[in-house]
Amino acid sequence: MLAVVLAVVVFAAGSITAQAASENPVIAGTATTWQYVDNGVHPADGWQTSGVVTGADWKSAAGSFGAKRGEIASLGQNAAGKDCMPKTLLTQYKSDGSGDDIPVYFFRTTFDVADVSAVKAITGSVDYDDAAIVAINGQVIGEFDNHTKDGADPIYGTDNYGGSNASDPKTGEVNFTDVAKLNLKPTGNVISVELHNGRASSSDIYLDVTNLTLETSVDPTDPDTPDKPAKAGVKNVFVNIGSDETQRNFNWLSTATGAGKVQYAVVPSAFKAGDELPADGVKTVNASRTDGDPVSAGYATYRATAAGFAASTTYAYRVGSDDEGWSSTYTFTTQAQGSGGAFSFLIAGDPQIGAGGNDEQDGAKWDVSINQAYAQVPNASFLLSVGDQVNKTGAATLRQQAQYDLFAKPAAMRSLTLATDVGNHDAGSVLYTSHYNLPNLSNYGASKAGAESADYWFTYNGVLFMSLNSNTSDLSAHQFFMEQAIAANPKATWKVVTFHHAPFSVASHYSDTQIKNLRANLTPILSKLGIDVVLTGHDHYYTRSYMLDANGNPSTSAAEKYTYGNGSDAAPTEVTNPVDGDVLYITADSASGSKYYALNDSLGGKYPNYSAYSWQQNNPSIIVADVTENSFSLKMYQTEDDNTQVAQWTPIDSFTITRKSDQPSTPDTPSTSDTPNAPNQPGTPNVPGGTDNNGANQNGGNWNGNMTGKADNGHANQVSSSKSGKKLPQTGDTFPVGPVIAVAVVAAVAIGLGVYLKTRKN
Repeated sequence: MLAVVLAVVVFAAGSITAQAASENPVIAGTATTWQYVDNGVHPADGWQTSGVVTGADWKSAAGSFGAKRGEIASLGQNAAGKDCMPKTLLTQYKSDGSGDDIPVYFFRTTFDVADVSAVKAITGSVDYDDAAIVAINGQVIGEFDNHTKDGADPIYGTDNYGGSNASDPKTGEVNFTDVAKLNLKPTGNVISVELHNGRASSSDIYLDVTNLTLETSVDPTDPDTPDKPAKAGVKNVFVNIGSDETQRNFNWLSTATGAGKVQYAVVPSAFKAGDELPADGVKTVNASRTDGDPVSAGYATYRATAAGFAASTTYAYRVGSDDEGWSSTYTFTTQAQGSGGAFSFLIAGDPQIGAGGNDEQDGAKWDVSINQAYAQVPNASFLLSVGDQVNKTGAATLRQQAQYDLFAKPAAMRSLTLATDVGNHDAGSVLYTSHYNLPNLSNYGASKAGAESADYWFTYNGVLFMSLNSNTSDLSAHQFFMEQAIAANPKATWKVVTFHHAPFSVASHYSDTQIKNLRANLTPILSKLGIDVVLTGHDHYYTRSYMLDANGNPSTSAAEKYTYGNGSDAAPTEVTNPVDGDVLYITADSASGSKYYALNDSLGGKYPNYSAYSWQQNNPSIIVADVTENSFSLKMYQTEDDNTQVAQWTPIDSFTITRKSDQPSTPDTPSTSDTPNAPNQPGTPNVPGGTDNNGANQNGGNWNGNMTGKADNGHANQVSSSKSGKKLPQTGDTFPVGPVIAVAVVAAVAIGLGVYLKTRKN
């Protein structure tokens, strides 16, 4: 079953007919016309079930609806960072002159369903202030803060005040599966919403049904399904990263019930897109099968690992079986191989399909961005997505599965090798594990997202990549995992750590307790282990740090080696031979444009001293990494215009770390003969992750506002020469002569005394 969107929020004409998603995408709330009552008069019985209602109290308009102190004004932002500005003004105050708020408002609209039997669930999102209860044909499908002020009694069906009284509108997620109770019919189904004010003196009221969707079953052989096998349905095919550059892990979902396989072959020169798998030289690898989560509705997970892929070669592949059908044939191309060999890879921050409130629209923007990146960098060895592939949090739902479908939909996703981090929006659902097949999984870091959410590592041309699940807060366990991975790869040319929650960010999450903990406690661990580059997401605001020392401060010794491009006040664009313990931290912006954050209010319009360059233009972006044995270069590009969804490839920022062969870096690599210490129990007491907390906490760490400017502009900061903490020892440091001589004299006396005593005894 494909979770297919059939918009049921209604429209200027009054109703719509549900169709397949490929024919009719989600309709946002602003395209819907509602009948509503905003004078406090309770409608007559039947308003939630009758196909038609009339009366002078009923008005008609499109959402969103609301008021702030009786006028149109912003009520703040919802959890996704969207500004909640009413489009239709509601009457806020009673007409009796008391100045009290109207306690309850009533909304309704209708929709039609072409095939009632096909509907399997209702999903959607509602932004509200202070309480909202949503029903279809009188059956409640979502209730949000349905309680009296400071109490537990339900307010649904009453004229009482109640709800959260939160300062900003909240978002409620609808996921209703008991469809039989809705008594759906071909025409005249009624969506109704009760909206309650929190108290008589509440300053505002708000409602925006951003989307409401019928989920239906679909024939897997439908020509509009992304993959079109002969028999069994196959979808969400991923070529995941393998243990090294010669290996690939395959993962896909299928309605097949038997064994599955991967078949692949070298592409002949005459091969073109859409051709069948070449007849000669085909290799076959058996796959394992795991029953899917119930919301997968018949789709099981298949996994296989294939090795021995040659360098600079294009392969065609397909997944499935002779008995139950094959997927379409796809291709991927390998690049140069071997330690020290040059390669490129792509970095995508927070696709988070669905965060914009319209899943299909977010999916379309992701499609433009990732296909554009692949077109510009066709030699990319893999794509690293640094977490939050989808937006829907918590246990697996049909809508969450639909968001995974959209994440997998771009054609480039069948040709790009994929590596993923688990984000806080991925962490609560086993659907994360259903979709990915990752190498060298450890026993550390696994969360409610299943086994594939554990810390894992891989190498590519001698570079060691270590992925941490930053939703789990036991830093001692993460440290132990990294020590093991480094010990297993003592000749790694570069060491890269990647995880979701950015410790050195500048936007909404800058002041989160969890982020401040990572900044204070993970930073010295990464420096101690000789990590070169850290790649993260989460904060939806591109930020590149200076080379930072173990205290999280710009490294003075590294700054002295920076090559400045436009004078002393320009952001550095490269560093040569950074000292041991210096680390570069990257926070990626959204690659899909589903959600952006602004500069954190607590920073007062300035940037922390660790930020060398920050950029926010509310446009999707992708980072390209070019790696050789002696250089690690990162270039960030804007991939499309967020308003027009027109692809572009505009360079924004770049930075290169270079190691000259006559002065190699000597990172602090643990000896392979040492057994790493087991993690302390119960581990460092940190704040649990997994929540997208935008709360305003106290500032963490010390920062200096070096430059002022707008939040949407890149900026350059001066490197401060003053530092807290002790500097790591460096090559060329000298020691005081006196203590050295004293130690030598004591040693000589001790040796002489030993010889004398031994001679006397003999």
